[in-house]
Amino acid sequence: EEKKKSYADFLADDSMPQEVLALQVQLEQQQAALRDLTLARDTAWNAYSGLINQIEAIEAGIQPSEVEARVAVQAAVPTRPVSPKKAQNIALAGVAGLMLGIFGAFLAGFLARPKTK
Repeated sequence: EEKKKSYADFLADDSMPQEVLALQVQLEQQQAALRDLTLARDTAWNAYSGLINQIEAIEAGIQPSEVEARVAVQAAVPTRPVSPKKAQNIALAGVAGLMLGIFGAFLAGFLARPKTK
């Protein structure tokens, strides 16, 4: 029994705690490296899965449900108020009405002609 040391006696020995501390530091470093590798693996897997889903969607002819849009340039604030252009709108309406009237006249003339054999 004298040869058997208790755990407290083992820790009381000055040379052993230094080795234990060194091993604990090494263990913590290895665990940190493991966490980093696990995170890198998970990130790579998520990227891979996303790419596979996009490929399957493209092959199926379906647009992906999530579309990422980015703003290239912020919209500029107008320097003066925007209002309807009355003269331009009236001119376009007159031209459209004239064209519609001419088309209607040709259609009426075409339909009014007697059919001959």
